[in-house]
Amino acid sequence: MTFYSEFYNVIDDITDHLKKDFIGPIDENEILEMEDPLSRYSLGILYAQPTNKNSENIDESISAEEIFEDELENDEKSQSFSVFKPSTMGISFVCASNDEISISFNYAVYNHSEKAIANNDKEVKRHYYSREARRFTTRVKVPEHICNTIISNKENTDITMFLHVRKINDDNSELLTVSVINKNKVGNEFQASNTKALFQCQLSIESQTGFMPLYRRNTHRSLEEEKNDMLYDSVKNYSYGHGCSSAYSQNGEMIYEVRSEFIPQYRMLQMMPKLLNNSKYLFMKYWENADKDTACNQFEAFIKQYEKWYTSLKSNNELISRFPNATENSFKNIEKCVSRLYKGVAVLRNNDNAWDSFLYMNEAMLIQRIKTKHCSADAVSWYPFQMAYILQIIPDIVDDKSPDRDNVDLLWFPTGGGKTEAYLGLSAFAIFFRRINGATQDINGVTIIMRYTLRLLTLQQFERATALICACEHIRKKYKIPGNEISIGLWIGSGMTPNHIKDASETLKKIRENAAATIYEANPMQITKCPWCGAEINVNGYNIVDNTMNISCCNNHDCEFHYHLPIYVVDDDIYKIAPTFILSTVDKFARLTWEEKSGNLLGANGCKPPELIIQDELHLISGPLGSIAGLYEMAIEDICKHYGKTSKIIASTATVKNADDQIRILYNRKMTQFPPNGLSHTDSFFAIEADQDKRPARTYVGLCSIGSGTSELLIKIFALLTFLKHIYKLKGLPPDVVDQIYTQIGYFNTLKELGSNSIIISDRISAEIKYLASYKFKKEAESVGLKVNGKDAHIPSYKKNDELTSRNSAKEIQTVLERLSHKYTDPDCYDYVMASNMLSVGIDIDRLGIMCVYGQPKSNSEYIQATSRVGRTNPGLVISLYNNMRSRDKSYYEQYNYYHRTFYKYVEATSVTSYSPRAIEKALHCAMMTIIRHTIPKYNPNEGARKFVRDDKDIEQIKRIMLERVESIESRIRDYAEEWLDYYLDCWSTLTERLPNKLVFTDYHNEDIALFRSADNQNGSDIPTILNSVRNVEPNANIYFTKR
Repeated sequence: MTFYSEFYNVIDDITDHLKKDFIGPIDENEILEMEDPLSRYSLGILYAQPTNKNSENIDESISAEEIFEDELENDEKSQSFSVFKPSTMGISFVCASNDEISISFNYAVYNHSEKAIANNDKEVKRHYYSREARRFTTRVKVPEHICNTIISNKENTDITMFLHVRKINDDNSELLTVSVINKNKVGNEFQASNTKALFQCQLSIESQTGFMPLYRRNTHRSLEEEKNDMLYDSVKNYSYGHGCSSAYSQNGEMIYEVRSEFIPQYRMLQMMPKLLNNSKYLFMKYWENADKDTACNQFEAFIKQYEKWYTSLKSNNELISRFPNATENSFKNIEKCVSRLYKGVAVLRNNDNAWDSFLYMNEAMLIQRIKTKHCSADAVSWYPFQMAYILQIIPDIVDDKSPDRDNVDLLWFPTGGGKTEAYLGLSAFAIFFRRINGATQDINGVTIIMRYTLRLLTLQQFERATALICACEHIRKKYKIPGNEISIGLWIGSGMTPNHIKDASETLKKIRENAAATIYEANPMQITKCPWCGAEINVNGYNIVDNTMNISCCNNHDCEFHYHLPIYVVDDDIYKIAPTFILSTVDKFARLTWEEKSGNLLGANGCKPPELIIQDELHLISGPLGSIAGLYEMAIEDICKHYGKTSKIIASTATVKNADDQIRILYNRKMTQFPPNGLSHTDSFFAIEADQDKRPARTYVGLCSIGSGTSELLIKIFALLTFLKHIYKLKGLPPDVVDQIYTQIGYFNTLKELGSNSIIISDRISAEIKYLASYKFKKEAESVGLKVNGKDAHIPSYKKNDELTSRNSAKEIQTVLERLSHKYTDPDCYDYVMASNMLSVGIDIDRLGIMCVYGQPKSNSEYIQATSRVGRTNPGLVISLYNNMRSRDKSYYEQYNYYHRTFYKYVEATSVTSYSPRAIEKALHCAMMTIIRHTIPKYNPNEGARKFVRDDKDIEQIKRIMLERVESIESRIRDYAEEWLDYYLDCWSTLTERLPNKLVFTDYHNEDIALFRSADNQNGSDIPTILNSVRNVEPNANIYFTKR
């Protein structure tokens, strides 16, 4: 038995219960007493056809919302939609002409009977339905022409089976569909609807010669398409369902059977970092006494292992001949990676400052891991991909003229693989090298800017980053490294942290007066636990000293940071101190235009500009957010360049497609992906597919509301999961196993769906659980003594639940996340939590092990990211619940297994249109004004707005540089961009003439005398507005309800 065996056993048991609950049978020879089979089972049913051709076989319990994704008008007609109940199912596949196939169709019918029973001197009829298993089989020789023929015999009174030859390929293979129709017909008779329906249907086809893959593309429209086909060449699809999903059985390399599945299941093996032999140099403690020559020799031996792997790829002549462009591109990228790795080792060998910085980096990361993971120093190590990523970028940090410095290095690795540690390590190296190598006057200031798209994500990573910075500051003092304090700043906006010291002081006063006060916005108390010693930090650890907020480890006098932690969370402090490491959200960069001191973060304070800019979750920089962010990137780069150098940019993601185009538009730079792909998706040398016993696999199970309401299925799923977790508790399963499936996560695409289903579940889940325990799974409940009624019931009637959505305040979100980490033995542990796409990135809670996804998310990357939140430490289970009335949902369901085996292949390309007319009008002038304020000294002060002259040569130079960038990315928009910038400058000139002694950039009380008009205020001015946030690029309409 392996470490994960008990987790997999529970997941398999849950899946088995799902099939019994929704498809049946509970018992092979079951007799249902006073319960009809159509109420007992929901899936795997072929309903009888309606007698009247003009009538429909409908289910009026299904709401109109499940038919149409778009909003429906609020009228009576919209409430009367009904959904057709299927009478047919089928499977499509490819086989050879003249092949002989064996077809079997297994199903069951429930025969009705009644019995009169005396009850209080009255005769009462009791109804019974007894299960009868049936089977139809036939053998057919595949026709050599297009046809659609009946292959069932007339004697069979239940079904008609069709064989449809749909296409004959050039190689004489044929695309066929075998379909089954329930030929029984009923009117509105209740009993007949049950007895004429076919239950537990399964269609199976066997081939003597073997089935062939469905999709065989010989030409490719792009390099990206060819590359994906090459990487997933070993994964074939042999069938897809119609009104069902499909699966197949593999015998060696051949597929001889395909079959229908109503609850398909796929266990996805996870990618894991490759582990190497003789790799002492990967242990961080090794570097405490490392010899330079020995260590560099070991690194070179490591690179030679990579080269040996690369050489083995070049012998795959079959793939090289079929995918010439993709293999050539892959080989070129691998060769470049090898070259950069050798350069990185050479820098360490020949540059003493780089070597010392590398040693300090390892010591800092060792301390950080011990502080955050609470593990032994001997156990802390790098993964090979982390070390390689750092090695190849070291030359770009050390040498401003490195040929790859202006490229964006994209770290592509599956979720949970360790990307954060890779760029935290690189950050530590950059911090130390800047101080050791630089002149004394410019080694301080911001060295690293790490950006996230979500405030929630930023806070999640703040703990790791603060622990690293405390370690770096400890090392600075220990080795007397030059420069001021190594510090960190959290720059994420007033919704979370205060903008001004005055705001922070007022908030702290409120908290001191009332310790139970709930502060939802501008709360300076973002650190509640010391990142160095772990002691609690309460309000006494926050004090205003010399107009700066000092954070200290107030409760531990022995802590190195008892008097002061190098952490800043108030904007005023961040602009004044310019912390070494800035953690920020992307949308905060809109404040660069408004805040005259914010240029200090980019070099305006006399220090060098940042060495490194890190963009996490790159795939989220898309759509309107990405389009606007791309224009501010132009401003950031120009300001950094003005003060001496451009920053090295690195990014990371687990799901991205056509990233080179996205990066070109965002940063006007080329992209290098690490690790470069090999010839298969299962092996890039640094990342390999892991056996399920070595890395927790995630099991995906699919259900589709065929003939049932999607919300109805969701209620039953939540009830069954709640029922089973209490069964497992009473069975005495290991606590870790029970805890892994105790808190269910419901994931929804819209707040509307989340809200409506949340109400329905809370209303009906208790009744459904009692039905399971008292009827459907009565024997199982009794075997462990499960009680669902009375004071001593094991399952309380009230289920602890909450939601994790944008409707929550920042404080509420933090509270929910903290509670989610509570184990099931804690009285505050949630039974279930309903979440929106807020959960899809950056949430790392080890105990989450089960999720139900309601409908296919809008993008595949969101689906991958969201479902990766469960099963990160131990095996997890994802239940995908599809709406049969949405064609997109149904398509994913009918090819469920193949999709999940290849879903990284179907990640959509991100959309970034920074240089569209709409984006130009929204933010190009904002970027221009940001550059002007922070590079031309006379325009930096608020009153500098009145000093403007229309023919200012410095401004014209800025405009010229901006237009050159616009032209290099989207030449067609260049003239319009120039026209728009000239229009804004004309508006500025007009205001200067009208208000020669009054004009300012910002006046929050009187915008009439300000050049900057907030985009949040609809003031009707002809002057283009200035964005307050990169995210809120469109006006909002607030709806207020007044109680009368």
